[in-house]
Amino acid sequence: MNIRQKISTMLIYYVETILYVKHKLLKTSYADYYAERMDIQIKIKPNWGLDLNKRFQVDFLVNNGIINTSTRFLDYGCGALSAGTYFIKYLNKNKYFGVDVSKGVLKEGLKRIENSGLSGKNAQLRQIPSGVIEPIVELGTFDIIWAQSVLTHMPPKDIEFLLSKLPILLKDTDSSFYATFAITDGDPVQKKYKDWYYSIGYLSAIAKNSGLIFDVNTDWSHPEDIEKIDTLGRFRLNK
Repeated sequence: MNIRQKISTMLIYYVETILYVKHKLLKTSYADYYAERMDIQIKIKPNWGLDLNKRFQVDFLVNNGIINTSTRFLDYGCGALSAGTYFIKYLNKNKYFGVDVSKGVLKEGLKRIENSGLSGKNAQLRQIPSGVIEPIVELGTFDIIWAQSVLTHMPPKDIEFLLSKLPILLKDTDSSFYATFAITDGDPVQKKYKDWYYSIGYLSAIAKNSGLIFDVNTDWSHPEDIEKIDTLGRFRLNK
């Protein structure tokens, strides 16, 4: 990491701290805090995510037969499309949909689509403000919903809300919502302002409350997961 990168990382950390204190004092929603955090982060570091290996997500889903070029695919928490451009390139036209709480990262994502020569794929991006599901519902139902490193940055009540709405977003009983999460034992744990850790038992219980079945994919491995805590869960409709 060079000096410029170190300064950028330190600046983002200080901004993150200030924003979290502001969020607590003003009692805004966690999603509002995280959206503002990402809006500022993408301004400080517009190339955010481009220096990381994100293609592995597409490779995993393809190699495991989870998606094909005709899959109607929702990238939940798509960010600035560091992985999204790979999905768009792989999928057929009109098959990729991305949503995020941050307007700033979506704006950058649109630039990356154009810069990658993928405008013709007609990818659709939507902002989903705190506690709002309508922008996703308007897009229809999906074969596969993918959320990589999203539940890791969502508090329990936001995950419970999302799962309660999931049945109206999944196309049928063969459709699935795949989401990675940082695993722990017992009750949910919050660390470093933005990180949340969940147990399999907890996610299974709230899935059941929403009429869903939850299981863990043991084939998943994040190439940058040094702590070996990144876990892939699957939620699907209860037949």
